[in-house]
Amino acid sequence: MTNTRRDLRLPEVYDRPLYLLVADTLRTAIQQGYYPAGGAIPGERRLAGQLKVTRDVVREAVAILAGEGLIVKGGGGAPTTVRATPKRKTVILPSSAVITARMPSPQERVKLGIDPGTAIPIIEVHTEDGAIALYAAHSTAIHASQAG
Repeated sequence: MTNTRRDLRLPEVYDRPLYLLVADTLRTAIQQGYYPAGGAIPGERRLAGQLKVTRDVVREAVAILAGEGLIVKGGGGAPTTVRATPKRKTVILPSSAVITARMPSPQERVKLGIDPGTAIPIIEVHTEDGAIALYAAHSTAIHASQAG
């Protein structure tokens, strides 16, 4: 269920750079359902006016959220949309598995469905038999089995 839209407001006390506060405000609004998955967030000009900041500040905040994979920036005047939260796949690993995290290659991004430019690491799992499995961190929950 989507919450009713409301005016966004920044905190009255600025303890960090303004663009980070704008990013936090937008992130919270998205997480609370004010901007639902697949829907558009307001344009830079409207957000800047509503939050009483410059468009450059809004642009930096939107870039942060896009880098986190929370939104997809529209190109050529298309709206910026909220990305749907992926369903998490649960992977149960043997207790002897070795897990590392790293940024994906362009080919791995395509294979795992990670958009270019988003800061989403991959989880690389090495098992005793020499197998290597790759998982996108934003859509995977890893559980270790009990040694037994």
